[in-house]
Amino acid sequence: MDKQDVRQEVEDHILAMAKGDPWMKDHLPKITWFQDCSPFETDTSHPLVQQLADVAEEVTGKRVINGMSAGCDARHFTNVAHVPTVVCGPGICHNAHVYNEYLSKQQYFEAIETFANMIMEWTN
Repeated sequence: MDKQDVRQEVEDHILAMAKGDPWMKDHLPKITWFQDCSPFETDTSHPLVQQLADVAEEVTGKRVINGMSAGCDARHFTNVAHVPTVVCGPGICHNAHVYNEYLSKQQYFEAIETFANMIMEWTN
């Protein structure tokens, strides 16, 4: 799926919702895109994704594979260089990049252990 496909899907959904509202159907929103970030995706069945999920589960006891709605530089590795990429980090997304951003010591040390174990297993 490319950037234009994603934009079209989002715009179609917003307009469909607006057309279902008695007032909005006569006052359709004008959609302006603020940032121009290309989406990227690495298939969840890819060995990189599965290995990282396995390693994280060994360290944290949780196996989580999900998407992310924020933009980041990982898109360049996947879309331009064709390098499978994952975004993984400690903490809770709603605490990231905000005033008084924080994460617990346990999350910090689990991240270090996860990254170290992933590097050792992936490069073995």
